[in-house]
Amino acid sequence: MADAEIKFGYAVTGLVHPDRVFPNLAARPATCWRSPKRLGTGVIATALKRGIAGPRHVRSSIASMLN
Repeated sequence: MADAEIKFGYAVTGLVHPDRVFPNLAARPATCWRSPKRLGTGVIATALKRGIAGPRHVRSSIASMLN
């Protein structure tokens, strides 16, 4: 499918001790996971690009990603 909007993704590179690798298949209910940014920032970014994001939401989203 063709899309006029540019898409991109992230990759994490580095070294990790083999005993500290946690693959996705190891996740179970109540597994603790920490995201580097708050959930919903992507939705706010998309709304901003479309001109429909409220200023309060944009400020909050940006602030959460700067911390």
